[in-house]
Amino acid sequence: MTAEKKVDRLKSQTLAKIERQAMFQSNAGAENNKDGGNSDEQSAKDQEINAKVAEGNVADAEQARKEAQAIASKQKEELQQLQADNTRLSEQVTTFTIKFGRLSEEDISKCDAYKNLKVKLEDLATRFNHIEALNRELSEKTEHFEAERTKYKEMIVAQQHTVLSDMQLQLSRTEQDLARVRAARDELIQDQTQRKMREDQKIASNKEVFELAETKASRIVFLEMEVERLRLELDRETPAISQSSTEWGLEELRQKYEQLDKAYKVLTQELPALEQAFKKAHEQATRKVAGIQESEEKMRRLQAEIKSTSQR
Repeated sequence: MTAEKKVDRLKSQTLAKIERQAMFQSNAGAENNKDGGNSDEQSAKDQEINAKVAEGNVADAEQARKEAQAIASKQKEELQQLQADNTRLSEQVTTFTIKFGRLSEEDISKCDAYKNLKVKLEDLATRFNHIEALNRELSEKTEHFEAERTKYKEMIVAQQHTVLSDMQLQLSRTEQDLARVRAARDELIQDQTQRKMREDQKIASNKEVFELAETKASRIVFLEMEVERLRLELDRETPAISQSSTEWGLEELRQKYEQLDKAYKVLTQELPALEQAFKKAHEQATRKVAGIQESEEKMRRLQAEIKSTSQR
């Protein structure tokens, strides 16, 4: 196949030479046409010379004739040279056409171009084999690296899955611990709130007991005054039973006055005590109602906090 390609290439070169020769021949025909033009020019010059002779310029006519003869001789020589070159090139074309039309493989193998091409082809084959071997080696390395990369990728993915699972487990435990801490915190807050409420209730109860004691003491004083007043009234009514007021003497009137004065003083002392006892009882009842309302409000807030905590 290589020899046939080379023969075809040589034939193509031969055909190119033949085409160039044909072009040269066409150029030669153009030169002949040019010579015909030169003949026309020569005729024009002859006419010019004849015109000059007719006018009597013989010297100028002779000079023009010599120039025309020199130009014609030169053109004739060039034409002969071109014809000789054309004949020689035609013979060479014929010879080469016959020769290249009958080329054998032996002739082709003895050609320097064929030898150079063969050397280059062998060099290219050697380089191709080397590149092919290098390509196989690189392909094997690529497959090896690809396998290592896939293995390393799988290992990294497995490690990431393991780390992710551990982190999720740790996060779940942390959330559980956080939930327990929040529950314990809520219980402590609730316990603290209840203790505070009990302490406040205890303080309020102690205060109420103290106020009740004060009220009781005031009541005792009031009752003592009332007993004294009743005793005086009893002492005052005792003489009335025995005799009428018209029969009282001076001493009895004086005693009656003293009794009334003592009763007045007792009433005077009893009224502030009654007023103070009423105020204390009113304040105690007001504080009791306010304490009950505050306790109810605290219970509502505590229930709302417990409900929100359970929802979280």
